[in-house]
Order: sequence, then structure tokens, then C-alpha cells
Amino acid sequence: MVLKEIIENKGKKGKGKGNRAVSVSAAMKAIGYSPGYAHNPQLFTSTKNFQELVQENLSDEMITARHKELANAAEISHYTFPHAQKKHQLTNEEVKEVVESVPGCKLIYVKRDIFGTNAFFSQPD
Repeated sequence: MVLKEIIENKGKKGKGKGNRAVSVSAAMKAIGYSPGYAHNPQLFTSTKNFQELVQENLSDEMITARHKELANAAEISHYTFPHAQKKHQLTNEEVKEVVESVPGCKLIYVKRDIFGTNAFFSQPD
């Protein structure tokens, strides 16, 4: 029940805590363990049953896969290159060169409008 409480409430906003996971101690209190026992969660987390449940629900493979996903996370962003003198507008190749000079960035699309040349690209999150 403690592990379920932690998993189900991860990332939910707590009073004055922002998006933090529920602590083991808070989860223990929420399901009715005594304040004294909940104040020492290491006594609970060191039990064989808890360790087995953690291994079942948070296996090394699952944690590794999630870390890999997060390490490779990206987001789409854009930048507008203002219009230069009419003689020289940036070519798509020049835009690509500038965008991809930033480590991890990859050009997706170039669009031109009255404001300039818009570069849409992925960047590491």
C-alpha cells in the first residue's frame, strides 16, 4: 500500500511542494502507520517485502529504459532570423548550418514570412 501511494501520487502538487514525489514517510502516514514508525521510513524500506515490491514495480530494466528516454528527450523550438538586406537572405542551407552548430539541435523545417526566416528545430530538453 505504501508503494502504491508513492507511485499513484508522484508528481502531484502537494501543499507548498510543487511537483515533488510523495516521500515514503508521508505515504506511510497517509495509509495509517504510526507517526513514530513513519518518522523512520528506513525501518520499513529495509524489509524484505518492501524490497521485493520495489524490484517488481521498479525493476532495473524499467529504470534504465526511463533514464535513456529522459536522457534523449527533445523539444521542438523555433527561431526567427530577421530579414537582412535584400541582397542577401539566408539560404535554407545557411539556416541549417547555424541551427545545427548548436550541440544536439536538428533542423526540421524552414518557413519564410514577412517577419523573416523561421527555423523550426528539435533541441535537447
